[in-house]
Amino acid sequence: VVDVIDSSLATLSTTANVNMRRGPGLEYGIIRIIPENTVVSIEARTIDSDWWQISYRGTLGWLTDAFVNVSPAVDTTTISIGS
Repeated sequence: VVDVIDSSLATLSTTANVNMRRGPGLEYGIIRIIPENTVVSIEARTIDSDWWQISYRGTLGWLTDAFVNVSPAVDTTTISIGS
């Protein structure tokens, strides 16, 4: 289950070289490595905010929250929630 986020409300940047995965978890395959300090478009997040679905160079994938900064901080009261 994920929250869909209005990407105009926040930006996500990587704090290290990070694996972009096919799904929200370490068990999903790696699509590519996104370099440190890269700004990407946010598409959605898991309900617990441990994983972010992003768009990078035309590809959708998932990043762990451990290696990203979201600015401003995203709160479910200030984002658009989709079904």
